[in-house]
Amino acid sequence: MYKNLSIALLIVAFGLVAIRSTGTPATVSTPTIVRKVVLPNQTATIPTTTLITPGTTGLFRISAYMTQVATVSGSFPTTFNLGWSDDAGQETTSVSTPPIQQPPDAVPPQAWGWNYESGPGNTVTIEAVAGQPITFWTANSRSVGTYSLYIVVERLI
Repeated sequence: MYKNLSIALLIVAFGLVAIRSTGTPATVSTPTIVRKVVLPNQTATIPTTTLITPGTTGLFRISAYMTQVATVSGSFPTTFNLGWSDDAGQETTSVSTPPIQQPPDAVPPQAWGWNYESGPGNTVTIEAVAGQPITFWTANSRSVGTYSLYIVVERLI
C-alpha cells in the first residue's frame, strides 16, 4: 500500500515539476487572410487606397507582387508604397525606399517588381493600431505603361 502511494506521489511530483518548468503549451494559430487585392493591367498610378482599417491593434503581414506587363516609350519605374499607424504614430514607405519598385530598364518578361534586398515581390510586417487605416498607393514620375499588382494582407496577432 505504501509502495503504491509513494509511486503515485512521485508521479504527481514529477508532473508538477514538468508543468512548472515548461509552462503551459503555447497556442499556435494560423495567420488569417483579411484582404486580397488583384489589380491586373493597370495603366495609371493608383491613388492612396485603404486596404483595411483594423478593429483592434495587431501585427499584420502584407505581401505584394507587381509586374510590368507592357512598357511604353519613356515609361519610368512604378513603385508600390504603404501607409499605416503604429505605436510611434503615422508611418509610410517613401518613393526612394518603397517595398516594391520596378527596375528602371524593366522589359517584359523580366519586369517583375523587386525589393533591393529580397528579390521579386516583397513581404512587410507592420504593427497597425485600431481605427487607423493601412493604405497603399503606386507612384510614377512619368508614363507607367501597363502593370499588374497583387496584394494579400494577413493578421498575425
